[in-house]
Amino acid sequence: MIIDAQKTVVRIKLRRFVIAMVFMVLIVLTISTDIFDLYFTKYFYTMVFAVLYILIYAFQMFLKLNYIYFSDEESDIILRYFTIQPFKRVYRSIEIPKNTFVKFKVEKSIFNLKEDIILFQRTKKGIAKYPAVSISSLSKEERNKIKECLTKYVTVS
Repeated sequence: MIIDAQKTVVRIKLRRFVIAMVFMVLIVLTISTDIFDLYFTKYFYTMVFAVLYILIYAFQMFLKLNYIYFSDEESDIILRYFTIQPFKRVYRSIEIPKNTFVKFKVEKSIFNLKEDIILFQRTKKGIAKYPAVSISSLSKEERNKIKECLTKYVTVS
């Protein structure tokens, strides 16, 4: 099974762009017209819109959304990923032979909106734990497919 989240990444980037444009238009309208001059000054509304945009963007950064490529087609379990955050792109790959894969663990946080997966591999020195990978950018079906697939390869030690 192969899962490639390329379309998801495009959708997330497009959503970020649309949100930025909406807030930009709101701020320009607030400053240049008297539409929002009802109860407070236009600068107050400008600050509110700017703070809302920053909060939305910070929340997306906190989710650590990743591009995910998962495959178990050959003799290895392959998980390739990189963060969608600008200026912080580091490409990483986890490749575990199926016969040394031990288990995986899923950690949820932020009201179950952020979901991380941690993979474990048997080595000569014991069990190795890989760093957590955020799979929050994937759809629920894709996350479930990865979990089902990994469950097939879990070994009892």
